[in-house]
Amino acid sequence: MANKKYVESYGGIQTIVHPPCKKNPYKSEAEKKALYEKLENPEKTVICPRCGNEIIYEVRGNSVAVECTRPNCIYGGLRGL
Repeated sequence: MANKKYVESYGGIQTIVHPPCKKNPYKSEAEKKALYEKLENPEKTVICPRCGNEIIYEVRGNSVAVECTRPNCIYGGLRGL
């Protein structure tokens, strides 16, 4: 189970959570809102509600990713059209 990824969708964002980061692998509403806020406002500084690190915005090819700077924390993104 340590390598299993959980995928959710919220507000058009596909998110992946890695279970070793937290006992409950699913994100809370605050975590989902933080990812969505960073996706909508890339220049804004958004803090991860799970660990307190900054959430970053990256363009990867024709996709966009928003993720915490801490390894194996929260992640969200949009895949290219």
